[in-house]
Amino acid sequence: LDAKLDVCTQINQRIKEDTSYFQYTMCLANHLIKNYPDNPKSLFIAAGYLEKNKKLNDALNAYLKINDLSPGMYDAWLGAMNMAFMLNQFRQTILIADKALEFYPNVAQIYLEASKSLNSLKEYKKAIEYAKNGLSFAFDPHIKSLLYSQEGIAYFGDNNFKEAEYLLIEALKLNEFDGQVYEYLGNTYSKLNLTEKAVENWKKAKALGIQSKTLENKIKDGKYIES
Repeated sequence: LDAKLDVCTQINQRIKEDTSYFQYTMCLANHLIKNYPDNPKSLFIAAGYLEKNKKLNDALNAYLKINDLSPGMYDAWLGAMNMAFMLNQFRQTILIADKALEFYPNVAQIYLEASKSLNSLKEYKKAIEYAKNGLSFAFDPHIKSLLYSQEGIAYFGDNNFKEAEYLLIEALKLNEFDGQVYEYLGNTYSKLNLTEKAVENWKKAKALGIQSKTLENKIKDGKYIES
């Protein structure tokens, strides 16, 4: 196995110089899963290849197996949550996050993933709870900003627009280039009947790369439109 994993390392290095080597990654992934189905290290490398090949369900299953075999591999928990979220399996994401928190109760990123999924399910009070808990452990400014924004989005969904405004502004203090936050802040100002501020923030969102017909219409009409 060590020799085969060394080949994977060499392939990964060559891909950086010649993308044609990427064609071998699915073959490597299938081989590792077939021949070393209970080895967390081989499964992790296979899961990464599956993810890059857009085989999200297969990658999710590989990450989940690692979680069972070796719960001390944090990156596998994160991989499982990411795959479940990308597959719109929000309940699954929350279940994985809750299980991960049994092993990593002080990791802010896990609370963030759960909060994102709860917002997607419009379970805003629970999303607020997870975001608040995550903020108590967040030291990385980037993660802290994302937690503030998810809590702000949840308060917006729960029709508490003043609290949403405060949290979204806190998020922007840590990351002033997050277009999504500007769009949500614009939505919030629209709900607070502050049209000029709303349009100003929507335009900032657009300038930072957020593109959608809904955003264009909000800027044009000067009012919030639900996506």
